[in-house]
Amino acid sequence: MVYTNRMCLDCAARNRGTCCELKEHYLPLTIDDINRILSLGYKLEDFAAVLFLSGEDLKGEEEWWIKRMVVKDGKHLVLVMKTSNHGCVMLKKGIGCSIGEHRGTMCRLFPFWMDSHGKITYLDDFCELSKTKLTKGSFKKIGETQEKVSELYKALRDDTIKNMAKHRELIEFLLKKGCLAKS
Repeated sequence: MVYTNRMCLDCAARNRGTCCELKEHYLPLTIDDINRILSLGYKLEDFAAVLFLSGEDLKGEEEWWIKRMVVKDGKHLVLVMKTSNHGCVMLKKGIGCSIGEHRGTMCRLFPFWMDSHGKITYLDDFCELSKTKLTKGSFKKIGETQEKVSELYKALRDDTIKNMAKHRELIEFLLKKGCLAKS
């Protein structure tokens, strides 16, 4: 399988799960992500879904992360990448990520995150990389730089502020189409 970077290829070669195969995690989409994927000829309903989250699901999450979600009938709704029984719908057997460099911001950011002080950390411990000390080499292993990870995180946060109306519009469209994520 060809994945988007060497680290994922190494995990796949050792028959370990890759981030793309996670079905229980959701990958939020920014408006820029959606526009990039739409430019490839996909329809929104081909790759995006609406995920409903309860207040319980959001415990411990950062305030901006919660604010980025549309609230409807007491539920928090977020645009996410669709998944199938095998993980992300863009994961193709024998190919890996079928959209490569067009993949979502969260896909490119993973396994990194920024804490409330602006320090880059690991998001969770699923990725093999997160079991090692964070160094400049950690970024190189997934084909990114520290600066690019900071930029991606900022893009994810900024999308929260500038695109809330568009998120609401697309969520309403996907709800009418019945495109719901499995939570």
